[in-house]
Amino acid sequence: LLTGCSLVQSEAILDLELCEHVWKRLVGCDLDELDLAAFDQSTASSLAQLRHIDEQGIDAEMFGELFFNTFEAQLSDGSMAELCADGAAVDVTFASRARYCDLVIEARLAGGAAAG
Repeated sequence: LLTGCSLVQSEAILDLELCEHVWKRLVGCDLDELDLAAFDQSTASSLAQLRHIDEQGIDAEMFGELFFNTFEAQLSDGSMAELCADGAAVDVTFASRARYCDLVIEARLAGGAAAG
């Protein structure tokens, strides 16, 4: 509404301050991990650690003893989303952790987009 009013009244200039990821979405740019970090640093950091957990000496056997997630993610509104078909029943493994990270990022970044 404010944007429309500012267009009608050519004398008024309206600053529209939006987060970078909102601007990117408006102009059709791709979003990435850095955009997630801009509004959810905790999740972005956790996913980065998970993606590179092998660098901390964690192998496939140890991973199974430490990580118990399935292919689900909590969205910004608190709801849970399955990241793949029957995601609630699909365990995240050492081998599938990068795909899991990619899908969580995709789901979290799509959280503000209109369903389509």
